[in-house]
Amino acid sequence: MPKGNDKTTSTLWICGEASSKHPKHSHTWVHGLVAYLLGHLCSVGLGIYVVDHQWITNTPETISPQHDVLGYGLFLYQLAMVVCRAYVKGPEELYNQLWACNAGMALATTGILLHKPIFVGAAIGVVAIDQMLWYFDCIFKVTTGSFKIGVAKYLEWPETPMVQKIFSWHHLWFLPLCIYYLRATGPGMPQGALKLSILGVFSMTLITRLVTPKDLNVNMAYQFWQDIKIDALHCMDGAPVWQYIPYLLFIYNCINLPLWPFLTWCVGRGVRVTG
Repeated sequence: MPKGNDKTTSTLWICGEASSKHPKHSHTWVHGLVAYLLGHLCSVGLGIYVVDHQWITNTPETISPQHDVLGYGLFLYQLAMVVCRAYVKGPEELYNQLWACNAGMALATTGILLHKPIFVGAAIGVVAIDQMLWYFDCIFKVTTGSFKIGVAKYLEWPETPMVQKIFSWHHLWFLPLCIYYLRATGPGMPQGALKLSILGVFSMTLITRLVTPKDLNVNMAYQFWQDIKIDALHCMDGAPVWQYIPYLLFIYNCINLPLWPFLTWCVGRGVRVTG
């Protein structure tokens, strides 16, 4: 930790280094814990704030507590995932927990337990692209023997520990769980969910660019996913933050916005009617 009241030193300390092997990241848990908390503050915390203050219009709903069991189940799964993976991988795992697929689970858990379905809808928007590609990648793996798309190829990396492989299969069941919850409590997509998901992707990309080690490339905050071999998608790899983040968000929205009507159809009846 920085000593004294030097604000510059504090600012530099919070920034992620080039390598996750830097002592700040690998020899102590302090920076990882601060990054973990900041990441969730900028996703779940920001979501709660903007919805409660109606920055994103959303009508409160009355949700039966019978569905809370899904939230408790998600919470216990995430707790087990963090503990088990951190036990094996050390402080590095706290940065990996800021991947959107993990932060999306925290957002959905919060939405279920606080009876705010908009968070579950936003979580769908945050993870949909990646997790739908997981379905195709796994089908290719079964039928051809290889992950043709590449989003799940890290399961074959020699450095990927077994515990990470075990706690990666939520990429296949988390999206259906969220869809089931919204159908059971609605049906329909909550008002403002798309806007909240776009805000969440933006804030998470910025905070992970700031606080996580560059070599982990959390949320593709520095370059596009290495196992996706489409040259055009890598044209901005390593670009300054003011160039790269808008580019990444442009790509995300170009894929996500056409996909959103299908996701809305999956949860039933378009935007849900409340009141």
